[in-house]
Amino acid sequence: MAVDVHPHWLFLSGPAVVTAVVVAAAVGVELGVPREPSVLHWVEGAAAAVPLCWLAVRVVRWRLRHLVVTSERIIELRGVGRHRPAEVGLGEIERVDAVVSLPRRLVGAGSMVLVLWGDDVARVLEDVRHPEVLARVISRRLPRRSG
Repeated sequence: MAVDVHPHWLFLSGPAVVTAVVVAAAVGVELGVPREPSVLHWVEGAAAAVPLCWLAVRVVRWRLRHLVVTSERIIELRGVGRHRPAEVGLGEIERVDAVVSLPRRLVGAGSMVLVLWGDDVARVLEDVRHPEVLARVISRRLPRRSG
């Protein structure tokens, strides 16, 4: 096995930001309106629980997702017990491209596009850590085709 990585931490950034804002707002309401009715406590709690659950689910998905590059294939493992592997043999790949915007480049994140031989649809791998480096590693392992 050459590489085994989780998605970039940006995978967690959306739920984390929303959770922080909602929890801060709930704490602000709690501190700003001390004599509120008990129904409002339940509404605050429910409003804060939704993004917290979203973040918890996203963290579990992040922990259970791997991108594995071996000498023969690229395997994207997802799910509990890694039940849903998506494999692409290195011999099936024509080209690997890294797609990185400037903000994502600053934090070392981006996407990789796998262009397969004879396939009109490219495979896109999102939230990859250092996609340029990983694309180079994969490109070096691609078998050379004559012709």
